Amino acid sequence: MTFPYVIENSSGIQDTETMVRWTLDERDRMKDILAKAGAVLFRGFPVSSAEDFDRFSAAFGYRDFTYAESLSNA
Repeated sequence: MTFPYVIENSSGIQDTETMVRWTLDERDRMKDILAKAGAVLFRGFPVSSAEDFDRFSAAFGYRDFTYAESLSNA
């Protein structure tokens, strides 16, 4: 499997509501891909604001964690 694994918006999803529903439907499959590939890159999805991104990422069902918990060096 390639790194990162790329998932393109081949379904023609054009709005946030449809994107979130699609994510909920495909969540288990994408989590399996992430576990195998180590990273997933999403291309061509309708994410044009921080709010869109928050709704998209929340659909995966992972808990939020603080910056300190992320162990980021940024």
